[in-house]
Amino acid sequence: HTVIGWLEDIDRMPDGYEFSIEFFHRFYTPDNTFVVAAGDVDHDAFLALVTEKFGGWDRRLDAPEVPAEPEQTEPRSRHVEWPGPAPRRLFASWKAPAFSTETVDSAALDVAAELIFGETSELYRRLVVEEQKLLTLDRWGAMDRDPALLVLDAKLAESFSFDDAVAAFQAAIDAAAGGVVDAEHLEAVKSNVRFGLPMGPLLLLDEVGFDIAQHAGTSLHAAFGERMQPVGLAFLARE
Repeated sequence: HTVIGWLEDIDRMPDGYEFSIEFFHRFYTPDNTFVVAAGDVDHDAFLALVTEKFGGWDRRLDAPEVPAEPEQTEPRSRHVEWPGPAPRRLFASWKAPAFSTETVDSAALDVAAELIFGETSELYRRLVVEEQKLLTLDRWGAMDRDPALLVLDAKLAESFSFDDAVAAFQAAIDAAAGGVVDAEHLEAVKSNVRFGLPMGPLLLLDEVGFDIAQHAGTSLHAAFGERMQPVGLAFLARE
C-alpha cells in the first residue's frame, strides 16, 4: 500500500485493535529501535541525551513463536509462464541458517556465495562474460533473524535451459565443497566481504528512508560543493 495507507484500512481498525496491541509489543522495543544523528555531533553529549530520554525504556523484544518449517527431503520447483516479452528468469534457492553473531555460519555463507557466484567467480566469468549463456546473475543474501533462503536470480539466454543452469550452479557448489578453491581468490573474496560496502545504494536508501537520504545529500552538497554534484547525462556522456 501507499505510505499513508488506504481508507478501508482505517475503517477496519476497530476490528484489529487487539492485533495492534500485539504489533506494538512485538516491534516497538528498545532493541528494535535506531536513533540517527547527522552533522557536527558531540558524541558524549548526544549519548547522554539519548540515555536521559530513553534510558528507562527497558522492555525487550516480544518475539513471536515461529513454527519450524517441515524438513525438506527433495528439491521443489515451480514453473510460471510470463505473458509479456521478457528473458526467461530462474530463481534457485538453498536453505540458509538464521543470522547470528555467535557463530561463523552467516559470514561463511556470505563468503561462499561471493566465491562461487560473485562477479570474480569462475562460473560468472564463464556463463555471463565469456559464453553469455546468462544475461545476468545476481543473488540475495540471507541475513534474517529467522532461517531463510540464499537465492540466485539469473536471466537466461535463449540457448540455455533451466536444467542446464541449475546443473551449472550445483556443479560449482560441489566443486567448492570438494576443495576445488583457489587460495588467493578465497583471500581476496574474504577481504572484499569484510571491507567492501555492506549493502548497495538502493538497500541503504530503503534502510535509512528517503527523508534522511535527502537531508544527507543536501548536507554533503553544501559541504563539498561541486564534488558532490549529482551525476547527470552530460557527465556520463563526457566520461
